[in-house]
Amino acid sequence: MIGNDHFRIKLWRLPIVGVRILRYGVSTTTMAGTILSYVASNLMPGEAVFAVGRIHWIIYAKPSFFLAGAAIMAFLATDPGTRPILTILGAIAAFGGVTDLARAWFHAKTTELAVTTKRVIVKQGIIRRTTVELNLSKVESFHVEQSIPGRLLNYGTVIIRGVAGTPTPIAGIAEPLAFRKQAILAIETVDSPSR
Repeated sequence: MIGNDHFRIKLWRLPIVGVRILRYGVSTTTMAGTILSYVASNLMPGEAVFAVGRIHWIIYAKPSFFLAGAAIMAFLATDPGTRPILTILGAIAAFGGVTDLARAWFHAKTTELAVTTKRVIVKQGIIRRTTVELNLSKVESFHVEQSIPGRLLNYGTVIIRGVAGTPTPIAGIAEPLAFRKQAILAIETVDSPSR
């Protein structure tokens, strides 16, 4: 049981880390412990969070390469002839790495993806916010795209398509196949409440 002052719920984890199946209540925390404020503030009476998706750590790979390149250039800048060039290139790489790292962190912290007992809720951004809320009865399909590295590291893009609607891609989702499975399970549970 997980509890706080307002809610007590039962929580089951799948053998695959990162996807949570929630029943009998409401939880507003993700695997990292951050609050899903948009999802929590927009739950309807009687609505509970069934599964929560999260962003994969792979979004930090590009900034890490930039920062590693900057560190290598700083290490190699011992020769007086190449020092100015390597120092400038290292500073550019470091600036790019820090900028991309901040952008990736911000994206991970401001993206919320949840399947409730009534809807699929997606929120991205804070100042420039994009939200998608689809009733489970209006969801046509959950499509998953994974590259070869995505298959190896278990991340991909989940594309949610509503009935007669445009597709909504959410890139960089950890364990997209497990999330799709839980979303489909939620839809089946809503369609046949006697289960």
